[in-house]
Amino acid sequence: MSIIVALAALAASAPGSSAPQAGATAPLCFAYILDGDVWFRCNGQAHRVTTEGDITDFAISIDTLAWERRDEERDIESFPLNGQPGPFLVPRGGSSRLYASCGTILHVRYGYSGRGFPRGRATVVLEVPGARPLAFGSYLDFRCSSDRKVIFGLTSGGDTLSMGLPPVGVWGPYRDHPYFAVSPNGRYIAFGGPAQVCVQPTDGFALCIGDEDFDRLSVSDAGEVLYSGHWDEHTCSYKDAWHASLEPRPGYTEGDLCQAVAMWRPGLSKPEIVVPLARQPQWISAKTAERLEAWRAQQAPTGSSQ
Repeated sequence: MSIIVALAALAASAPGSSAPQAGATAPLCFAYILDGDVWFRCNGQAHRVTTEGDITDFAISIDTLAWERRDEERDIESFPLNGQPGPFLVPRGGSSRLYASCGTILHVRYGYSGRGFPRGRATVVLEVPGARPLAFGSYLDFRCSSDRKVIFGLTSGGDTLSMGLPPVGVWGPYRDHPYFAVSPNGRYIAFGGPAQVCVQPTDGFALCIGDEDFDRLSVSDAGEVLYSGHWDEHTCSYKDAWHASLEPRPGYTEGDLCQAVAMWRPGLSKPEIVVPLARQPQWISAKTAERLEAWRAQQAPTGSSQ
């Protein structure tokens, strides 16, 4: 990792080491996976939503909470957060991922998978719940603003991230499948991969930091990016991709960089570690957090808080 890379001709940031620091507090509410369970944090308080330690993917919209479990034979479980009847089951359909985007939850099915997460081209995008197909022109894998006026993603034309209708190339080409997001208000896009994490106003230029994003990322309405990064100061033991420990434990393999949820925004000289050992972060609104807490309180056994 190195200094912030300013891609706009006149943009500048103070150089410095980009080694993340632990103990930072993100200013908004967000959710993530820690030890195979869904958690969310708001106002400095962390709340555990699930308790079985087998969640491998999730997404939360204002109305819906959905997740996938480790057992690939089980359907996606979708729970209304607005008092409507539920839950609902959605067929998994092979290799897939869940994303909170476009004012809903997207269930993106991919052509093949590798190393525990989908890679390759998306074959269909469905809304959760309901499994309704969602499409925009030639886009195969996309995210969009809540009003669906800003579209961003990969098209059938190649491996370059594009934006708008008709699509205009923004970044690429990518050799591996990139991770990308659109803020709910449509003012920012974000994208990341093996060597950098970038945020860009939809009417401006990209600013990037030299860090690795290896999983889902999320960008807020203020242009702050949450992503799955590494806590370089520590080495962890892993049971699998969703269970990490700072200490050796039975059944865990030693000797890899610790995963962590990191936050960065233009103007910060280095990313901040906001949740060590966690991954797959997603910004959520305060209203969504209130609904999620109300839903959590109704479940048995009750989730925990820290």
